Amino acid sequence: MTSQLPFNFEWLDNKLKSMVGEKNYTIELDRNNFSLLIMISHIFPDIVINLKATLRQEIPANLVLTINLFKSDSANTYVG
Repeated sequence: MTSQLPFNFEWLDNKLKSMVGEKNYTIELDRNNFSLLIMISHIFPDIVINLKATLRQEIPANLVLTINLFKSDSANTYVG
């Protein structure tokens, strides 16, 4: 049994902010189909395995967890 508070969206949002930074992820929670999709910026590929293992221990067992990488079209491009 865990001594932590139950999973909630605010907890997940704060966890992701601390791991990858604000605006480097999106969260889609489909309550009807019990699925959680997290999209993380492609600049963090090494964190996916660790994040999945961490979240799998924290989120409800009946949620299907999917974590994918995305490439932002609004990324800054520097030439010089």
